[in-house]
Amino acid sequence: MAHLPALISALSRIWLLDEAAAGVIGRKLREGGVISAAGRGSSAAVMTARDAAALLIGLASGVSPGRAPELVRQYLAMIRVGADHSDPDRSLLPRDVTAAPTFGQALEALVAFAGELYERFEVRAEAAFGPERWQALGERAPLAGSRDSPIVLEVELEFPSSARITLRPTSGLLWSCDYLVDISAAFPDGARPASDIGLGMAPSLRRGASFDFRPVLAAHFAVVGGDADV
Repeated sequence: MAHLPALISALSRIWLLDEAAAGVIGRKLREGGVISAAGRGSSAAVMTARDAAALLIGLASGVSPGRAPELVRQYLAMIRVGADHSDPDRSLLPRDVTAAPTFGQALEALVAFAGELYERFEVRAEAAFGPERWQALGERAPLAGSRDSPIVLEVELEFPSSARITLRPTSGLLWSCDYLVDISAAFPDGARPASDIGLGMAPSLRRGASFDFRPVLAAHFAVVGGDADV
């Protein structure tokens, strides 16, 4: 189980980020109450799947450190508005993922179950390709999330008001879900219209970003312990 510096290091390696710059984002999220805070050194807070989800959003967004807590908090709270599920027996995806009422809870569940998900999809992919071909594909492209991975995940952030998670096996769609800012929670007095939900963010933040399964799997192993070839 990792502390914040180890989680930052794991994600920086996957995304080829400057670790010092990523560390500034992480510290701002911790100071803003978005990531668990405790003491220092051996008494520092152990990171949870929720913390990892927050850091994934913060680093993927490219937002300035000062605005990171506000943006990440907004994304974590986005509510589920619709899903497309093509797994008939619902055997591949945990209900913690598919039934999560918010984007933050869905991403948290993906981090928590990433290792198990990869194993489930790998078994399915090996059956589809055949053991010999699947082994050859794995040797050529070992990165989870690559073209020949058994599982393809895309997490899309559309600033400042929506997000989408899409999961599919080697071909076809398995599950996709959209999330939006909860206007009633953000503006309970109804003072601001739905077309004005930027929460004071600069126009430069009104853009998109996305990430695949690799950082999610790296976050999983950093949080739960163990190691993976990602």
